[in-house]
Amino acid sequence: MTIDYLVLGLGSTTGYFGVEGASEHSFSFRTREDAIALGRHLRDYLQRASQTEDI
Repeated sequence: MTIDYLVLGLGSTTGYFGVEGASEHSFSFRTREDAIALGRHLRDYLQRASQTEDI
């Protein structure tokens, strides 16, 4: 999996604007627990990336 962009959107409602796959591949950002889950996910992927050899 390659991540090209990180988009953080703040607002009172979650809207995907018709982007296919957005709801399946995104994190809701409404509660403290949501923010913690996002942080954990990002740390996990950064750890994996740091252990990957460059091609």
